[in-house]
Amino acid sequence: MSKYEGKEAVAVIARDDAFDKLADTKALQARLESLPDDRRNQLQGLKFDDDAISLASPVGELRFVAQEKLRPERIVFAADGSPIPLSVIINLSEKSATETGVSVVIDADLPFMLKAMVGSKLKDAVDQISLGIASAISNTDIQ
Repeated sequence: MSKYEGKEAVAVIARDDAFDKLADTKALQARLESLPDDRRNQLQGLKFDDDAISLASPVGELRFVAQEKLRPERIVFAADGSPIPLSVIINLSEKSATETGVSVVIDADLPFMLKAMVGSKLKDAVDQISLGIASAISNTDIQ
């Protein structure tokens, strides 16, 4: 298994509240649907349902199901039906009473050739995912 760890981003929200927002995938779908059209269009192909996150990809829909919820510090989503074992781990660390560190780890069992082709892209992606999650759950905009 290869692990790709993202840089920590800071969300302006208490850690317990951050966990609650991320653990309730149905509420995330409602929040997605309430975004302005231009923002929602940027996230086209992303949807949330009962304990799962799905996204469109060039190889078809990828569905990640909540596998572990360790309140208030970690949520693990595992790929469902993927030909490659893959999980996304969201780690939450308390920075202060009103700030939470968000870091994402992608753990994937990539064949050697695929790892050579996509490894650096996954590293860049996890940094963006960490920042995106922090932005999505923050009580204020992140610059």
